[in-house]
Amino acid sequence: MRRAAIRTAIRTAALALLLATAPAFADQTGAEIALQEAAAQAVFLPDSDAMLAACPADIYASRRNPLREMFQNKQLHELDYCRDHADACAKACSADLDGAACVALANAMELASQPELDLPARRYHAFACALGRPGGCTNRGGGMRNVAVPGDPWWPKVATGQTEAAKQTCLYRSFLAACSGGDSWGCAMLGQAREFGEGVNASAGSARFHYAEACELAQDESFGACVFAREGLARLDQPPSNP
Repeated sequence: MRRAAIRTAIRTAALALLLATAPAFADQTGAEIALQEAAAQAVFLPDSDAMLAACPADIYASRRNPLREMFQNKQLHELDYCRDHADACAKACSADLDGAACVALANAMELASQPELDLPARRYHAFACALGRPGGCTNRGGGMRNVAVPGDPWWPKVATGQTEAAKQTCLYRSFLAACSGGDSWGCAMLGQAREFGEGVNASAGSARFHYAEACELAQDESFGACVFAREGLARLDQPPSNP
């Protein structure tokens, strides 16, 4: 009983700290408040700090349970649903180990454009990656590559004790794992890594292959990953500039 009380007190303190930096409740909808509460719970995901500090490629599918996936509620995998029912998606992620719900919830947090939700979103993406969701690995890697967020152990680079070269290699391996898992954005990011030689030798041929793969996996040609991939293909099709 005492341990449960301590755990509850810690969760309450964490929630209070996060909400103290958020807009006043009077200006928030119930859905927005639920997102804040789900964000406060992210630190209590299993091994949350270790997952956040790990290279996504090294934890991908390490906690996957295919049998459990057969009984998941697909409604909890929709971004719009998790935006409006963050509490249900947070429970599905942490208690039911539903990786797709973790990804949808993390995406909802990122689209909320509230800085205090950015780090919790990365925790959910990392956990989703460990649960076998390739999109979680792609999104975790994309955040590591592109956007500095306070508290992320991969920003600044020295915080992880890794060199920039090691970070780039990690990202290449992570996008490779995500692409192999069937994630369109993972293939698009992998194509970019091969185009510019990020974490791997540059190869126009391999870049073309992965960009094309991204569009093959995309929902349609207007899907963001395919648009991104076509832009990469257009760059590769440009004639070399004269010296």
